[in-house]
This record gives sequence, C-alpha cells and structure tokens, in this order.
Amino acid sequence: MEVFTPREQAQFSNSPGTDTPPSLGLSRSTGSSIWRSSNGDSRRRHIGGHLTCLAVIALPICGCDALLDVASSNARTNSHLIATTISPGTAYLAPGQSLQFTATVSGTSDSLVTWSVDGVTGGNSATGSISTAGVYSAPLTEPVAGEVAITATSVADSSAVANATISFREKVYSVTSFGAIGDGVADDGPAIQNALAAAAAGGGGEVSFPCGHFALKSVAGPAPSGRSLLYLSSASGVQLQGLGECSHLYTDLPQKTVLEFDHCDHVMVSNMFISALNATYVETYGMAGGSAVRFTNVNYGTITDIEVDGASAGALYLTDATSHSTLTGNYIHDTYGGGIWEDDCGSASSTSCAPSSPPTYNTYQSNILTNTSLASTTAMALDDGGSSSYAIIEGNAFSWNRSLLPGYSEAFCIQIGDASDVSVLNNSCISAPYDGIVITSDANNRSLRSVIQGNTIQSPGSSGYGGSGICIWDTSHGDGTSGFVIAQNSVSYAAESGIEIYSAGALGGAHDGKVINNTINMVDQRNRGTTFGIDIEYSSSIAIASNTISCDGTCIAAGVNLNQSADSTPSVSANTVRDILGPPLRID
Repeated sequence: MEVFTPREQAQFSNSPGTDTPPSLGLSRSTGSSIWRSSNGDSRRRHIGGHLTCLAVIALPICGCDALLDVASSNARTNSHLIATTISPGTAYLAPGQSLQFTATVSGTSDSLVTWSVDGVTGGNSATGSISTAGVYSAPLTEPVAGEVAITATSVADSSAVANATISFREKVYSVTSFGAIGDGVADDGPAIQNALAAAAAGGGGEVSFPCGHFALKSVAGPAPSGRSLLYLSSASGVQLQGLGECSHLYTDLPQKTVLEFDHCDHVMVSNMFISALNATYVETYGMAGGSAVRFTNVNYGTITDIEVDGASAGALYLTDATSHSTLTGNYIHDTYGGGIWEDDCGSASSTSCAPSSPPTYNTYQSNILTNTSLASTTAMALDDGGSSSYAIIEGNAFSWNRSLLPGYSEAFCIQIGDASDVSVLNNSCISAPYDGIVITSDANNRSLRSVIQGNTIQSPGSSGYGGSGICIWDTSHGDGTSGFVIAQNSVSYAAESGIEIYSAGALGGAHDGKVINNTINMVDQRNRGTTFGIDIEYSSSIAIASNTISCDGTCIAAGVNLNQSADSTPSVSANTVRDILGPPLRID
C-alpha cells in the first residue's frame, strides 16, 4: 500500500448541506484521486501518485479499507520495538577459515533473520558465504577490500539490522613491542600477556614471537586459582606464531600450565618450542603438574608444529567440551603426565560425568610422541564421559626408549575411555610399556561404535609387566562397550595377547564387535606358552574372521581363545593360524 507523506495528504470535506460522507475513487494509473459528492459533483486532485485517506473527526468512518489498513499501521508502530543484535561484532579470520555468528531478535516472536555478506544475501565466492544458520565461510583468497561486513536482517522487520566486521588484513602484535626481551633471564610473562590482551581487544590477530628464550617466572594472566601463567578468555581469532624451535617459551614453575585459552574460538598456537621443566618436581609427583597448552571450552582451535618438552600433566590438554579443534604436526617428548589428553568432563571423573555433552569432533593427526607418559597411564587419552566425540586419531607416531619412573607400570599409546564414535586410524605404536591401544568403559553405554583400523603396534608390554597390542577392557559390569570394529591392524611381539577383549565380572559387557583382517605375529621372548593371538573373555557376539596369526612354533597357547564367552555358537571363521604352540581355536 502506498502512503502519503504529510504534505501530500489531500483535504476533503462534506458537500454543503449534506451529512453524507464523500466517497473516494482511486486511479493508480493516473496518480490522481477523484472525489465525488452525494450530489454528483466531482473534482480531481493530482497527488503525485500517492494515495491516502485523511481521517476527519467529523467523519464516522473512512470508506476505503485499502487506504486505512489498521493491521499495517499497527505493524509499523510495533516495528519500532524490534531490534537485532549480532555476535561477535568483530573478528579476524584467515582465508579459508569459518566462524559461527549468532543473531538475536527482540520485540517479536519471530526470531528468523536473513544473512548477507557485503549486502549480498548468502554471500558469494569473492567475499565468502554465510549459511542460513549464520556460519560464515571465508574465501580461499583474501577479499580485495581486506574486510567484509556481515549483516543480520530481521524477517519480521527489514529495518531491524545488525552488522559485524571480519578483517582479513593481518594485525600483528609482536611480543617485543610490548616489552618482552627473550634473553632467558627477564620475566617475559607480563609483556606476553599484554600482547595477548591487545590482540583479543582488537578482535583477533597474530601474537608473534621472534627467536629468543622467553622465560615465564610468574603468573601473568587472570587464570582461575592461578593455574596458568598466560591466560586468555572469551577471545576470538588470536594466533600465537613463532619462527620454529628458536622461538622458545619456557618455565620451571611447578604445577603451572604455560598457556591457556578459556571459552575462546578460532585460536591457534603454531611454530614454537614450549618446555615446562622442573625435573625434581615431576619425577616426584608425576602428573600433578601443568600442561604446555590447555584449551578449556575452545571451539575451532588449532595447535600445530610446536615442540613440547617436559610437561608434567597432559602436554596438550583439551577439556570442558573443547570442540572442532585440530592438533597436527606436533612433536612431544619426555613428558611425565601424558602427551595429549581430551577430557570432556573437566574436573569430574568419568563415572560422575553424564554422557550428555554434544560431540566434540576434534582431530589429532601426524603428531610424534616420544617418551611421553613416563609417570602416567597413557601417551594419548580421550575421556569424554560417555559422549559421542567423533574424534579422529590418525597417522600419529608413539614410541618409548626410556624406562618408566619407579612405581609406574602401565603406560599405553592410545586410551579411549568412555568416549564413543572414535576413529583410530593408521597410527604407529612402538614399545608401549603396557598395552598399545586400549578402549575402556566404566559404566553402561559409555564406549560405543569406535573403529581401530590400519594401526601398526610393535612390542607392547616393554616394561616387563603385561601388554597386549589392542585391548577392549570393559569394567562396566553390564552393557558398556559395543559396536566396535578392529580391522586391518598389524600387531607383533606382544608380551600378552595380540588382541584382547575382556569384560570384568559380567557376561556380555563387551559385545557386538568385529575383529577382522588383522595380522598378528606373536614371536616373543616372554610368556611364550600362555598368550593368545586373539583372546575373548566374558564377551558376546564378537565376529572373528579372516585374521592371520603366527609364531615360530614355540609360542601362543591358542590362536583364538574364547573363555567364559556368552556366545553359544561363537562366530569364528576363515582365520589363518600357523606355527603356534597350541590349537587354532580353544573354547573354555
């Protein structure tokens, strides 16, 4: 409906001597209004193509519904109460990255918005695209202008808009510009913390480290309980960037994490050497210390191409529902409390953490972990409290050439504890002190649908205790571990069994799994007559097929051992068993 401006409103009055209100005829094609009185007199007034009806107090009604649309009038009045806000308001992204925006509409029950990039609904390939859910995907090359505008427009009222700015021109905050010296003597913590804070306040950017030894001798950031020396919270797009091994960040303070991001998104730590050295402390107290880098509820974080030495807790630690993060190409060595940990429960134990968290979708690729977990239980652990993590652990290399600290016996390459939908693919595990790859479950339905495929495991059990290549260890006393697939792995020289599936104290705790197309060479100098190629105990509905099991004729008590199995007719078929001490199949 077209509406007059006030100065275009036509004035009407009744004909003299009559109480009959005038009627109004409309002519949009001529842009004129025709008023006809009850006596047939007519007059034409040109109104520039705009039409209206002026309500006069003397008139009981305006005889044109099209001109006085009460509903439209109310909508225009209410639209002034509708407002749209957007978060974050500013951000820094590199080409190819993505960022979730959130729009809030107030003053109406209609919360829908349309998203646009530089005025184009949905964006385009030059400036980036944005989905109907508000996920912006940057183009692979930097936009010509160096920044783009993200706009959220209320569907209920197109005048209610909110804007955010994404910058692609890299903002660099050199730690030396903030006073860091890098001589290994001065406390550079406060200067580095100030650089982090400046980058966060600026909507993101690179915090750069030149070559140097940057010592951290005090708690510089506002971390809870002083647990971290450097700390940043509620920030987006902050990236710590060094020049490689020569950019050295270190501390000798015990029980302190070097760097923590808390409730941040799109953060990165890259090309640095981080060491947390306090040998007397960590060798005495083991995993009670701190991490090199900690992500606490971080979304879309990256840790890549860094070296970590000597951390006394998980060297790289992801906790409190950290999601969509990637750890790739890192070198972690000589740590005491483990190399990489993902713990969705935070401080809660796995049995008290409810399996209700959303999937985390973290990825761990091409990391090298050597002599990690010298005083702990695992080099790499995922303990997500029973939630579906959808983690990918792929192409990592684990090895030991140092003995565990006195009093410690169990150390694994990879442990998946109460985490579901995990893919463990094409990793190398050499000389694990105990088992190579382990899935554990402490309560019902906590470890489901994981895949262990294409891994190479050599000499598990090197500590002199026990050690199987791959182990499913279900202590749920019920329905804890199911739907797993163990396929196309190579296990050699295991101290115990090549593959072991064990349910503690209850039939069927681990069930509905597949063990297929694995190669197990059990030539071993210890436990020669008491180990098995594949050992299934207190478990049910396990399909064991097309595996190859071999020895030198003096080891392996049975190729496949089914002990106290709940299966009345076990599914064992097409396995190749040769040169072993016992029978191909034994059922207790």
